[in-house]
Amino acid sequence: VSKVNDFSLRYVHPNAQYWFGTDSNGKSLFDSVWFGARNSILIAVIATFLNVVIGVLVGAVWGIPKTFDMIMMEINIISNIPALLVVIVLTYSLGAGFWNMIFAMTVTGWIGIAYTIRIQIMRYRDLEYNLASRTLGTPTAKIVVKNIMPQLVSVIVTMASQLLPGFISYEAFL
Repeated sequence: VSKVNDFSLRYVHPNAQYWFGTDSNGKSLFDSVWFGARNSILIAVIATFLNVVIGVLVGAVWGIPKTFDMIMMEINIISNIPALLVVIVLTYSLGAGFWNMIFAMTVTGWIGIAYTIRIQIMRYRDLEYNLASRTLGTPTAKIVVKNIMPQLVSVIVTMASQLLPGFISYEAFL
């Protein structure tokens, strides 16, 4: 049944059926907002996931050996460039597109996460139980995965929850 000429659906106030009400054509405003926001949310979720995974992996490796630390501190200089500027330049040079936007957000977004994870791992790696575990011959990777990373779950979740709205803003801006 067509509702094209059903004038009773125009400008309906928000209710249980139409959460945001309806427009001049009788279409649900919530459906329109959700349709428009789904790409922004999907891009932000994928970019956040990739940044967190890369950042945690690199940060976990970065926090243990001293030789890798010097190399990564030089790469960390890139984080002084504003992230939005990097995203703007990359999306302009690569062209607009779903995966290009995600790539642009992921190129430098993981560096801050990796640096934070590095600091947290350096904070926990020299605690007594980790030193005792290392003395008993436990491999470094096992110490990081079993002893240190479970303590960083709250830090990782907090960083992810801060990245998500930022990426939504980037996508909306661009």
